[in-house]
Amino acid sequence: MGNKASLPKLPVEVHPEHSRAACLYTLTKNGAETEIEADVEVSLQGIRILDRARNGAPVLTADWDRIPHWKTKQPHSFTVTVWSDARSECVSHELMVSDLAGFIAEVDRYIALLMSGRVAEQCPGDVYEACVQSCRKRDNDLDRVDDIKALLAQHRVTSGQAIGLLRLVADDFEKVTLAADVHARLVDQPGFGKLLTELGDKIVQDNVWARVKERRKDGRLHQKISSLRENTSKRLMAVPPA
Repeated sequence: MGNKASLPKLPVEVHPEHSRAACLYTLTKNGAETEIEADVEVSLQGIRILDRARNGAPVLTADWDRIPHWKTKQPHSFTVTVWSDARSECVSHELMVSDLAGFIAEVDRYIALLMSGRVAEQCPGDVYEACVQSCRKRDNDLDRVDDIKALLAQHRVTSGQAIGLLRLVADDFEKVTLAADVHARLVDQPGFGKLLTELGDKIVQDNVWARVKERRKDGRLHQKISSLRENTSKRLMAVPPA
């Protein structure tokens, strides 16, 4: 263990678009560990860890869609698990949070806000049940997956509904691909960790995350192409006729 810092005894700061709590975080750089004083920030975008000694420079930024789960242990321990694109695996980060209860209350508040915007798109129970019954009548996984994808195109699902849908598919490869599709259509994004546990071991879970990463990359590429086309069209329209 490297340098030691002391845990600041400060209450949670609540701001209009985020909340912050003082914490200690073990920063690893070039194989050396240093315990730093930091702030852990929660917002609708996700969680960030900010280095106090570097004027709040972020040392970790994690959107909600890269956080499968977190856990707490009184009086101060908060461990958040984050998918790392660079390492192609999930990495756990433990923080010692000064006001743990206050911070978790803010995490719960932002999760509730995040979910409130998705509940209106949630799949109704009768529609979900109709999809389940249709899948059970199918002779093969490909048709079942098509039914499920058609449902996901129209509705978001809860993690519980998603787990039920995955259980209808027998082929492991199809399950991994479908789980990646489900990721972007969850009502309760933090429930993705439960869905991953349903799939099995770490290798399978990492395969799901790898496909999620590919989908995010494809989505960003599509946005760039659309933006380029739009800008090109505007420039052409602005050119006066010869």
